[in-house]
Amino acid sequence: MGPIGLGAARLFVEPMYRAFFRDLPETRLLFDLDHMVRDGKTFDYSAIAPEMIEKSWVPSYCKTLPRSEDGSRFDNLRRG
Repeated sequence: MGPIGLGAARLFVEPMYRAFFRDLPETRLLFDLDHMVRDGKTFDYSAIAPEMIEKSWVPSYCKTLPRSEDGSRFDNLRRG
């Protein structure tokens, strides 16, 4: 993701969390939203083992395409 992407992602954590939970009236009773925001801003995804990520659900648009031996990407899309 790189340092710029990581910084941008961290800027989105608080508004996205608050927007999501704003419509749930029980949020104040069930969650410490300030703590969740702090945790979200400091979470380090690089600490997750690759084996865990492989077995987790990841949106297809977040996955990298496999590369061939010459380093080019395999394209899983049909070309017309």
